Amino acid sequence: MDTLTTSFWVLAILGTTVFVLRLGMMFLGLGDHDYGDVSDADIGGDVDLDGHGHDSMHAFTFLSLQSIATFFMGSGWMGLVALKSWDLDRMGATLCAVGFGVFCVLLLGKLLQQAMQLESSGTLDKRQALGKVGNVYARIPDRGQGQIQVEVQGRLVTLAARSENGTIDTGTSVVVED
Repeated sequence: MDTLTTSFWVLAILGTTVFVLRLGMMFLGLGDHDYGDVSDADIGGDVDLDGHGHDSMHAFTFLSLQSIATFFMGSGWMGLVALKSWDLDRMGATLCAVGFGVFCVLLLGKLLQQAMQLESSGTLDKRQALGKVGNVYARIPDRGQGQIQVEVQGRLVTLAARSENGTIDTGTSVVVED
């Protein structure tokens, strides 16, 4: 086995091992969450009081351990395929390996960016209740306060409610106006 084949094997095995471990840790919420050397200010992310970013690219930067492992994994396996299956020369196999490694990094970055956009802050925006139909949960006295249940942002919530037009009994359907 020549040195190029050995190099591709080392890149493929090392990259795959680190890639799988880091990806597993990221999806399980383990690890130090240091996915790169770029600060939140560099990527334009919002920063909350404890300093954690909330930008979708926070989880992936091009100079992170995950991206380097992805590059090694993709280039190692493609280099082996190019050398052994496609019978390319050393230069052709190396170019294929590097090109595929870069493609893998770009693909992973896009996939993680899309996955991070699925996150939800969990913050309830009460304005989303305007115009929705709900049910009185706790009797609302005239000019007093009771409670209604209404679906907001895909979940059933109980909100404080007031009536300006008389008492509203429990179980009555109401429309949120304000």
